[in-house]
Amino acid sequence: LSSIFDMFDIDKSGYVEFSEIKRILTDLNLTDVEIKLIIDACDLNADGKLSRKEFGEFISKFYF
Repeated sequence: LSSIFDMFDIDKSGYVEFSEIKRILTDLNLTDVEIKLIIDACDLNADGKLSRKEFGEFISKFYF
């Protein structure tokens, strides 16, 4: 999971933000609104970005 997080965390900030998720998910033809809804569903502290823990939620909800 850590290597997947690192792949999404393009700027190496320790968080995965909207723009980084969008870069990865563009191939799935998701709209900005859909991507934002996915982030919001996993963003437990509502700061607009995903921590490693929140990213784990994202992966478990949407990829497995």
